Amino acid sequence: MKQLLILTSDFIPNIGGIAVDTLRLFNLLKRDFEIDLYAFGIKGCDSENIHYINAPKVLFPIYLNKIVNSKKYDAILVRTVLPLGWMLNKLHVKAKKVYFVYGQELVHDNTYKPLLRKSVKEIIKEADIIIAISNFTNSLIDNRGSVFYPLIEKSAESTAIKDKLFFNLLTAGRFVKHKNYISVLRMIKDIDAEVFQKTNKHVRLNIVGDGPLKREFENYIVENKISDIAKISGRVPISEMNKFYSESDIVIMPSIRTGESVEGFGMVAQESGLLGSITVGYDSGGIRESIIDSELLAKENDEDALRNIIIKLLTDKDFYEEKMRFSVSRAQKMLADEKRLSEFKGILNL
Repeated sequence: MKQLLILTSDFIPNIGGIAVDTLRLFNLLKRDFEIDLYAFGIKGCDSENIHYINAPKVLFPIYLNKIVNSKKYDAILVRTVLPLGWMLNKLHVKAKKVYFVYGQELVHDNTYKPLLRKSVKEIIKEADIIIAISNFTNSLIDNRGSVFYPLIEKSAESTAIKDKLFFNLLTAGRFVKHKNYISVLRMIKDIDAEVFQKTNKHVRLNIVGDGPLKREFENYIVENKISDIAKISGRVPISEMNKFYSESDIVIMPSIRTGESVEGFGMVAQESGLLGSITVGYDSGGIRESIIDSELLAKENDEDALRNIIIKLLTDKDFYEEKMRFSVSRAQKMLADEKRLSEFKGILNL
């Protein structure tokens, strides 16, 4: 049986797309491979074949050298090329080097030229295989990689039900500039007024997450007197997100491209779609490949267009049900199943 090694500095108990997708990839690959995973710079409890290296970054190369030479690995999958791919390139390894790129780190490098290390594009040139999470991300590296979309898993369905008295809107993620959640807060009052006029039901917006812009969002809600229709739930464990997805009628992805960041794909559209919710958003970065349906996408930062999409979904039952069926169907194609495993094995060519 072939042996694989996964290296990452973003893993459970961290919260975020890369961390979750890495765990799902690990679980998928262990069906057909002997596999070890090492998470650097994270405090966690070791389990079978999963190990945490909670040490200063300056010591990473020492640990890395011991790990890659501990077994005859056929391939080393580097989920975070910064810093692990950069460090791995300084070692002599016989295994295939498989480097993942997501988009954000590539855009960041274009804006802030690294001084003490090579750029991400230079680092991944030494990979045997490059894997991009979307065609958009692949375009940032001149389509030199293979595209493998993030995985989702069908867990036990939440017992939560949609509120019959209100329409529930949800945004979820880190509160940073490119996620652009302030855009939704600006439009929520108008959405509520028009939807109530047409359906006699109010909307409720729940913003789930945390980050440096949290205080800005809280202040906006208070200053604009929308606390009755918008709230911030804070950070939620990954295990509880299904409840929020199940309760939501619409999930909103208002991300935009900024000078230093971009949405490489957008897993929430698939995760929520599997539980019967519809995702809408701006056509930015790789979001189009996640949502797919052009009728659910607005031009980047076109708040009028995005507001009208949301209102149409909530006031046109047939339109909503049509889009929900499509969302569920699309999400099912992203499940971590034997088809996705075969797809990944084809990329590895082992």
